[in-house]
Amino acid sequence: MFEISREEPLVLLALDKCDAVMTETCLGLVTGLPAEEIQKSVTSLAKLGRARRLLLEDETYYVLIPLSSQPVFRDWKEWLGTFCALSPQFVEGDTLGTMYASCGVVLLAALVGGTRDAESIACATMLPVRFAMLVLGMAERQGVLSLGSAFDLQQTIRERSHDFDEVEKRLHDLKEDLWEFCWRPEIEADLCTLREGRQFGGAVDRWVDQEVLGATTGFVM
Repeated sequence: MFEISREEPLVLLALDKCDAVMTETCLGLVTGLPAEEIQKSVTSLAKLGRARRLLLEDETYYVLIPLSSQPVFRDWKEWLGTFCALSPQFVEGDTLGTMYASCGVVLLAALVGGTRDAESIACATMLPVRFAMLVLGMAERQGVLSLGSAFDLQQTIRERSHDFDEVEKRLHDLKEDLWEFCWRPEIEADLCTLREGRQFGGAVDRWVDQEVLGATTGFVM
């Protein structure tokens, strides 16, 4: 698997936030990296298909290549269903843990499906559209899908798509980055509300049903 260092996401984020085209001098000023590290980073990003180097009038420019809008493989929805069946993306009895896992499902669908369309992801996962929209919006604002953990997960899917244990490990790393960069109390509350107790595939949190049943029984008594 192709590993990246901590410098590549920094260079990628700089390109992403600065109109996608920058000179080497400008990249150095923004990232604080020396020219040698920038060149090494762009070479690594070029192997991932995310950046390239241009030489125009004796000036070196670096160009961002957008994330692919094509699925990693054609039957990505079937792969996603198989993965979630073998690595269930919920935590029994834990609403917060299940919400956290569901955030990962949205990001995984975005990477493997080559899409940032919330409706398409909601259709593939059976999670609410507004939940998918919020997760994607969080990731977009903070550049989470340009971090090393996203690259690592995408490369794992491409090279070891049937090694679900490894995919789960890499997905966990991406969820940790999402939480580290995006978590706030109000975001957590909104995510829990927008998920509506739903899990991947359309299942509903069973423990919510039990709580409601207990409350109803107590009221009748």
